[in-house]
Amino acid sequence: MAPATNTRANAQKAGKALAKATRESPLMGFREVASKSKGGNQLAEIGFGDILKQLEAAGEVMSAAELGNGWGLLGSKEKGRLVGVPLVVLSYNINDGDNGEFASLQVVTNTERLIVNDGSTGIFQQLKDLAEEGETRAIYCKHGLRRSDYTYTDPKTKEEKEATTFYLDTSA
Repeated sequence: MAPATNTRANAQKAGKALAKATRESPLMGFREVASKSKGGNQLAEIGFGDILKQLEAAGEVMSAAELGNGWGLLGSKEKGRLVGVPLVVLSYNINDGDNGEFASLQVVTNTERLIVNDGSTGIFQQLKDLAEEGETRAIYCKHGLRRSDYTYTDPKTKEEKEATTFYLDTSA
């Protein structure tokens, strides 16, 4: 029981020291408590919630969301979850990448705002063709994306491999 009491007492002591030190400068307060404690252990015993509360109360913390634009990045293996999901492509850019050209799309669904990157013969090629035609309007895809599964022979290994290409579903 003594170790738990000791830990609680240390956390309380660190919390009081932090509260006192953060009245003038929260960041300096954290540094002060860390430097005065043996090996920084006192500060380590203050919980995440308490640290965040102290910083918020002093107006010394910002949300990482403020650094971004509010759009999530769809992972390269996640396009399948947009199959059959109504979406709007608000805008897109054709970019040069390490492995050739690719398209970056701003996509909105009923529940998400996403950045989708694609360099395939599917979505990328559809958008490249539209860009070459000068089309700049948003694109409503009533059925989201369409998936095309196929087998190909890898030119390096000569092995047959499974692959998938996604397209903007253009069905009515």
